[in-house]
Amino acid sequence: MSTDSKEKVKIIIDGKEVLAPKGENLLKVLLENKAAVPHYCYHPGLSIAGACRMCFVEVEGQPRPLISCNATVSEGMAVKTTTEKVKEIQKWNLAFHLINHPLDCPICDQAGECGLQNYYMKHGKYNSDMQENKVLKRKVISIGDHIMLDTERCILCSRCVRFFDEVPKTSEMAIFNRGDRSEIGTFQDKALNNNYTLNSVDICPVGALTSKDFRFKKRVWFLKDVDSVCPGCSTGCNVTVSFDPIEKRTYRMRPRLNEEVNSYWMCDYGRLRYKQTEPENRILAPLKKVKGNLLPIDWKNAHTEWKEILKESSELAVLVTPQYTSEELEAVYHFFTQTVKTQAIFHTIEAQKLSDAVIDELLLRQDKNPNSQGLLSIAKKYNLENQDLFYFEQQLKTKSWKTLVVFAPQDPQSIPNFLSWLEKGQNISKKILIGTHISHATPFFDLILPTLTFVEKNGTFVNFKNMEQKINAATRSVEEAKPIAEVLCL
Repeated sequence: MSTDSKEKVKIIIDGKEVLAPKGENLLKVLLENKAAVPHYCYHPGLSIAGACRMCFVEVEGQPRPLISCNATVSEGMAVKTTTEKVKEIQKWNLAFHLINHPLDCPICDQAGECGLQNYYMKHGKYNSDMQENKVLKRKVISIGDHIMLDTERCILCSRCVRFFDEVPKTSEMAIFNRGDRSEIGTFQDKALNNNYTLNSVDICPVGALTSKDFRFKKRVWFLKDVDSVCPGCSTGCNVTVSFDPIEKRTYRMRPRLNEEVNSYWMCDYGRLRYKQTEPENRILAPLKKVKGNLLPIDWKNAHTEWKEILKESSELAVLVTPQYTSEELEAVYHFFTQTVKTQAIFHTIEAQKLSDAVIDELLLRQDKNPNSQGLLSIAKKYNLENQDLFYFEQQLKTKSWKTLVVFAPQDPQSIPNFLSWLEKGQNISKKILIGTHISHATPFFDLILPTLTFVEKNGTFVNFKNMEQKINAATRSVEEAKPIAEVLCL
């Protein structure tokens, strides 16, 4: 039963009356109503552990304080979260969490977004009563292609353990040993072997699990966040893109809650798609083939060349890929059908075996494009939805096109054989590529025009469920890259 369909009851939170779903998790309701209840082990996407003992509250009629993560809402419940007794419990529990925690804050990647730091500033017991030495545990342990483990920093919240048990269902992590010797890990430090490992970094409230990709690259307070959509496949996971506005560089992508699409999670494959936006992987300027070599030119000359090609092209074909926004694809179809007057516009969706099937039984889908449904919808509007790559290959045998314009995939891994497919068009005299990735900048093309990646533009992707979702511009990583409208001289 959804939360919206549950019976609503009245409860009182710190003297304020609110409506809440009957039987709902109390801590969830407290957090939704802006009550600053500290917590580590609770995560709304995981089962209840009740391990950290930080979320104590007082409830009228109860003989003693209780942990709110393991309590449910009932009619007339009166909850107090800021009493002196609650504050004292929080201070002592936090002191226990810090008994063996190392003083790693200056070198820890979690600094700036660490629950332990944040709660200590508000709930800390500043004068420690501990005289014993800290228990030293293992540090800097590689437990997979993407994850580094530091067991000294771990507060044994068990979020990671529950995640691997409940979401990818691989059960690769556990808590070993007893008492103050307890520590998380994988059996015999075997590598994590699933496509969702980096979610454990997101949900780790301290710096015990860190991403090898992001580790030591950038302090989080230098980053800005923008809401967007993952371009890795047709699921369309909602994400937060983190970028440095001064360097104009993207540093990471993390999942953003959308219960209808990806819940709290995303796959490792999709998470690392931001790397395709980095300048070292990009076409940095317009390129023109001169005596078999590609040479950079300025945009004025590139546009002059582009316009001359269009003037001379009595027979022109276009090949588009579904990695562009619906707004960009609409511009492409309208421009070539109405201005250039060609109906020879083909797409690659059939070659990608468009399917609702998932690869890993969770989120990653076979269709590695974010906007296949958007492209099909726009192509259908122009009665060109059946002109797929197979049809394009058939037409090559009978048509004598003089010009081929290719809107290349922005991620080479989405269509691995893209360039080899185009080799059948060797006899076409003029070949123009509009794209982003340096691997597509080959002397096969006579003119190459750089455009924007998903972190550099606003627009719409339509996922496999036909849900329209907005992407937002974060930063312009390559200054010479231009929007599709400017590339086409619209």
